[in-house]
Amino acid sequence: MKVSSAVFSSSHNRKYCEYNDILCYLDELTDSCCGISSEIVVLGSFFGENMISAAKKKGIIFTYTDYISILCHLSLKKNICICSGGVIVVRKKEKFIESFFICGGKVAFSQLQLYTSAFERSLGLSQGSNLEIFEYNGVKCSIIQSTDTLYPNTFRYAAMQGARLILCPTGFYNSYNKYFQFSGAWNNCQMNNLFCIESGFNGNLYQKSIWGESYIHTPLNMLDFGRISDYDLSQDRLFIYADLNFERLSECSSLFDPLEGLNKNLYEKLYFQGEK
Repeated sequence: MKVSSAVFSSSHNRKYCEYNDILCYLDELTDSCCGISSEIVVLGSFFGENMISAAKKKGIIFTYTDYISILCHLSLKKNICICSGGVIVVRKKEKFIESFFICGGKVAFSQLQLYTSAFERSLGLSQGSNLEIFEYNGVKCSIIQSTDTLYPNTFRYAAMQGARLILCPTGFYNSYNKYFQFSGAWNNCQMNNLFCIESGFNGNLYQKSIWGESYIHTPLNMLDFGRISDYDLSQDRLFIYADLNFERLSECSSLFDPLEGLNKNLYEKLYFQGEK
């Protein structure tokens, strides 16, 4: 399965600062991903919020539903699945960060962010309560985003439910530190034998500098360093991609299964019972 992770480099900053440029960027990105027959592309968290902010600067009434509608149109037109990255939504008078998985021009799945940083709480954002699993082409998947990547129980729970591919839209507010980011998705992929598509957004939003790097992670016993493809802020790319081999992932798990011997009943009682 070929998959892609969007890159948001400083050299491309102009492409996603102005509303019209963002539309062109999305068209160029999805065209390029389709050119290599990629089935899925993941966008960085807060990219949608960035687009909403750019539209408001031009006096355009534009909400997260308009952003998702654009992605649905691109998904149908280009025949590609798109993970939207986190946007702020309102559910029962509470605000959450939610990511959407769009396939065939429709929203096939969505996931609320489960944990919030101090800054996210200052924006009045609430926490979700359930990590969901969905299936794409016979592969169980989950969306684990931004702050959630820093909590090992999210990946462990997903793996225990049979997930093999994790979509990780990310964006962090603290000072740039790639090893801080590695402590999240990369580390948890090693602990649970998972593939992970991580896309990190870079830009200025909510009077904060947001950063993140883009990687496609794999277990260490499949590849040196546990990264099939990576990007750092010094590089100039539109996206990165990889061809994921799930048969080989199964072979690696048969040689070393990190979940073997766990008290699964205990884990199920501990995870996501409404208390954080």
